[in-house]
Amino acid sequence: MPDPKPPDAPAEEGRQPAGGPELLRGYQFRIIIDATNDAHFIQCSAPAARVTPIRYREGGESKIVRLFAGPVENSELVCRFGMTRSPLLWNWFSKSLEGLPERRNVSLVMLGANGVGERARWNLNDAWPCEYRGAPLDALGREIAIDTLCLVYESLTRGGAP
Repeated sequence: MPDPKPPDAPAEEGRQPAGGPELLRGYQFRIIIDATNDAHFIQCSAPAARVTPIRYREGGESKIVRLFAGPVENSELVCRFGMTRSPLLWNWFSKSLEGLPERRNVSLVMLGANGVGERARWNLNDAWPCEYRGAPLDALGREIAIDTLCLVYESLTRGGAP
């Protein structure tokens, strides 16, 4: 009969300790733009939203300041991807340069430990590119050319597997 693992032995790769929630890994993700993928995204900022508090001091009670929910501010999503011959992301950005941004739905999907199975999803609704940065060029370097695309969006929702 094999010896049981000691209690302090690490869990097998990709497995979580029993009874705890599954912790997602920051390197297992996909970005889906209107259900198509034409870029290999290697890095992405986290989606973020903030409700701006509005302070209101009541007339007779100057010591009491009430707080109300104000406008929602969504952060830009900064995505880095390996440059390819495909012009699809540049073409999408060029519509913004022309003053007619094309709004698309973008999903940031967190995957399971082995890179399969959707675990969580952020939906960036009515997103469009506001900035494009080409890869820095260096004749002495050996790095892959990495472009950057910044997206703005109207609203943010969270979904995915429970």
